[in-house]
Amino acid sequence: MSYNIIMEQLGKVAMLEFRTQVKEGGRIVLPSQIRKKLHIDIGEELLLKVEDNEIHVMTYTSVIENAQSVTRKYNKSKQKLTDLLYEMRQEEMDD
Repeated sequence: MSYNIIMEQLGKVAMLEFRTQVKEGGRIVLPSQIRKKLHIDIGEELLLKVEDNEIHVMTYTSVIENAQSVTRKYNKSKQKLTDLLYEMRQEEMDD
């Protein structure tokens, strides 16, 4: 039984971890288990970020969701930011 399955049975969140190699042309292969868990389709664009000597691979969907989460925290009016921006542009045009 794999470590990940044991951890899931114990009710703990398990981290998926795989070993891969850098191939010719700088290509790396994302194992199918990771692609399935993150719903990554063939041809989908990913964002690579280097932070503290680590490479973070993110889907654009997750980047957008994270950004929306951050903006929600600071948007006290709960107004859609696109609507707010539109109103601000309209006011600028009226001036």
